[in-house]
Amino acid sequence: MPTDARGSSQSRGLWVKPSPRQSGDLNKRTRMKDDGAAAFDSVSMNRQLHVPPHPHRMSAILRSRVLLVIALGAFALCSRLALAADPPKPLKVLLVCGGCCHDYNSQKELLSKGMMERAHMDVMVVHEGGSSTSSKIPLYEKKDWSKGFDVVIHDECFADVKENGWTQNIITPHREGLPAVVLHCAMHCYRDGTDDWFQFCGVTSRRHGAGYPHEVLNVDASHPIMAKFGPAWANPAGELYWIERLWPNTHPLGTAKNKEQGNDEVCVWTNQYGKGRVFGTTLGHHNETVGSPEYLDLVTRGTMTSTSSPRSRRRSASTSPRA
Repeated sequence: MPTDARGSSQSRGLWVKPSPRQSGDLNKRTRMKDDGAAAFDSVSMNRQLHVPPHPHRMSAILRSRVLLVIALGAFALCSRLALAADPPKPLKVLLVCGGCCHDYNSQKELLSKGMMERAHMDVMVVHEGGSSTSSKIPLYEKKDWSKGFDVVIHDECFADVKENGWTQNIITPHREGLPAVVLHCAMHCYRDGTDDWFQFCGVTSRRHGAGYPHEVLNVDASHPIMAKFGPAWANPAGELYWIERLWPNTHPLGTAKNKEQGNDEVCVWTNQYGKGRVFGTTLGHHNETVGSPEYLDLVTRGTMTSTSSPRSRRRSASTSPRA
C-alpha cells in the first residue's frame, strides 16, 4: 500500500484534502467562534469598566429625572403654601348685658347662639350687674376692658350710673376705633348730665311708648345691612323708643310708626363715632323679637358691617341658621 511523507497509512490513516465547500464551513465556524468570544469579552469589559449608555438614552433619562425633580419641588411648594396660609379667624365679639327690666338670661343665649350660627364669630358674654339700674359692673373698672375684642355689643340697662368718668372709660375705646353695636336699652344708659353717651349711640332717647307689635320699614335697601331685610318686617312684640335727636353722623336704616304720636321713629341706624363705627337698633325688648330669625339676621349683619373686616370669615347673615 502506498505511503505518504506525512506517515504510514497504518499509523496516521489516510489524508484526504478537504473540498472547497468543507473549507468554507470550517472557516465560518471558526469565525463564529471568534466573534462569540469577542462579544463575550466586550460585554465583560463593559461591565468591568461601567461603560455609559448611548448618549440618546442618557438624554432621555436626564429629562425624566429633571421633570421628576420639578414636579416634586412644585408639590412641596404648594404644600408649604397651604400650610402657611392661616385659616380664617373668627370675629371676637364681646356681648355685655345686665341691669333692669329685661330677660337677659334668655336673651344672651338667643343672641350669642343665633349670631354664631350665622357668622364666623366667637361671642363672649359678660352678664353682670343684677337687675339694678345703677350697677357699675366689674368689667368696666379696668382701663383695658375691651382688649382682645374686634367688636363690642352693648345690651346693658344702667340708666342711673351718672358719673361721666365711668361713661368715658366705656366710650373711649370706641372713639379710638373699636366698633360697637348698641341694642335696645343701651340707648337709655349712663345719664350723667352730658350728651356723651347719646352721641356715641347716635340717637338721643329718654323714654319709650306702650308695647305693641309694629312694622319696621326699610328706608335704605341699598345699604349692606338692609339689602336682604326686605321692604318691611312685622315685629311680633315691640316697645318703640321715642327718638329726640339724630346726631350728625347718624344714618337711618329703618323706621316704625309711633302709634301714640303719629310720627315715624328711627329704630335702626348706623353712626360714626370718632374712628369707630356703630350699629344701633332700639328693637329687642321681648324674647319673641330677640329670638326671631329676622332680628338675629339684622343684628348679625350690623355687627359684621360695623367691623368693616375684609377677612374671609363671613357666612351669610341674611338667612336663617344652617340645618
